[in-house]
Amino acid sequence: MDLEARKLELIRYLTFTKSESIIKSIENIIKGSNPDFWEELPKDVQLAIEEGLSQADKGQTIPHSEMTDKYSKWL
Repeated sequence: MDLEARKLELIRYLTFTKSESIIKSIENIIKGSNPDFWEELPKDVQLAIEEGLSQADKGQTIPHSEMTDKYSKWL
């Protein structure tokens, strides 16, 4: 996926998200006011992210197209 497609995908995701924390995190990243928010994340969120990264490293992933098909009714 090229850079332009990735940016459009992020725009689409942001358009549909209802998560205040995601929006706030992205605002902080863009503004540069909180570049390292890892320590502010709850421990269960940190563990979930680490688990996801570990799964990705092992190749235990699902193609994006499959996920959008599966969850399109909520988008």
